[in-house]
Amino acid sequence: MKVTRLAVRNFCGAFRIDVEPKEPVVLICGSNGAGKSSLVEALRFVALGDGGGARVVKSGDWPLLVSEGSREAVVALHVEHDDGKSIRRVSLPEGIATQDGPPIPQPEYLPFVLDPTLFASVPTDERRMLLFHLLGASIEPDAVEKILIDHDVSPMHASEAATLMHGGFEMMHAYALDQAKQARAAWKAITGETYGSRKGDTWAAPVVEFSPEYLDHVVARLAEVGPELEGVQRALGAIEERHRIAQRGAQSTPCPHCGGLLMINGDHLEPFSQAEGGSNALAILEGEYSAARTHADELRSVLDALTTQRREQEAIQVQAVEGEKRTEAARGYHADVKQWTMVADLAAPEGLPSELLRGVLGRFNATLRGFAAQNGFQQCAVTPALTVTADGRPYALLSKSEKWRADLTCAVAIAHFSGLRFVATDEFDVLDTGGRNGALQWLEHLVQHKELDAAFLFATLRTLPPPEPGFMESHWIKTGENEHVGGRNE
Repeated sequence: MKVTRLAVRNFCGAFRIDVEPKEPVVLICGSNGAGKSSLVEALRFVALGDGGGARVVKSGDWPLLVSEGSREAVVALHVEHDDGKSIRRVSLPEGIATQDGPPIPQPEYLPFVLDPTLFASVPTDERRMLLFHLLGASIEPDAVEKILIDHDVSPMHASEAATLMHGGFEMMHAYALDQAKQARAAWKAITGETYGSRKGDTWAAPVVEFSPEYLDHVVARLAEVGPELEGVQRALGAIEERHRIAQRGAQSTPCPHCGGLLMINGDHLEPFSQAEGGSNALAILEGEYSAARTHADELRSVLDALTTQRREQEAIQVQAVEGEKRTEAARGYHADVKQWTMVADLAAPEGLPSELLRGVLGRFNATLRGFAAQNGFQQCAVTPALTVTADGRPYALLSKSEKWRADLTCAVAIAHFSGLRFVATDEFDVLDTGGRNGALQWLEHLVQHKELDAAFLFATLRTLPPPEPGFMESHWIKTGENEHVGGRNE
């Protein structure tokens, strides 16, 4: 990204400043109170588009950014980038912003190249997320789902867990812990026992002895005895009818003519001798009836016993099936506990975040080492704890000049990986003459090797440094306005 023009009117102490760079590196300098910091803030304000980088935070305070005695402040930024040319304008106090052309690419990284001090000062989690995105360590749901599966998490659990990535690994970790807790509670409700990982591997419901073959045998016997009993009962009914008819017809009476005994058999009279035969038939029927009734009672007893056995076997079958279901459910909840515990471990800070971070930091720190070899600055690095260090010392313990060098090095690395290839940094004057010359030589090297397109440096100096054609131009700011471009050392 290259800034082709930065025009500022009445923004804090920058009253009328217009910079149209012709060289990759622009050095803007002047005395204290000249308006340099106002120009830096104006650049950040218009580039970020949300008031970022200004000395006031609330939009209600934006009128304070308008120079005293003026009604309106206007900042215009012209840039060239990989997607084309863009012009961004913002006017205050309303904060009305307009843009011509495509948006400036990689807006999430702009704050860190416009204010190099930001990288070391943001919260650790924000720095981690920045590096993840910057170095292409995707933590999008699809990518995380694949990583979880590669770590032996089941596709079902991996898919569910990955949907939580909109809240980061912290949300996934908390969710997985809660799911594991619920699965343990469900296991206890099924088994009636306190959950244990080893117990969960082997637990099964008590075995219920059930023989499907025996139940089939009982059902088959019922199918035989039932019809047989029905047949016997029908035969009993027929015998009862015959017995009733025979009993009614076997009654004797005297003959009105001869006085001999007669037996009424149906609708006619028979001599006693034939009636005696009828009586014998009645006795035979009674014997048949008694035998049939005994057989029916026996069959009924068998049927009742078989029915009882069938009910008992069916109840045992239900118990066996329920036991199998309990065992299967317990195994399922045990598997859930194991899977969600695995997800929780992977989502914990020492899990996937640490694993991904190692790869990210390896690339980022390798670039920082390469820069240190080029610029001669102290060796800047980011530790696994996300702390910025220089030659192994924590950022907080560095001197102002050491912090400035570390900030610039990290900003250039961000500019490199993001593709912005642009940095803007204030307080260049914190370095002594030798330090400034070394920094400029490094920036020149970056420009020559196409690792940097442009840079804005702001410094409080006594005199205007000479330009370096093909590399650097210098601007002198005085009382909020341009005074000189180029110049010579005095």
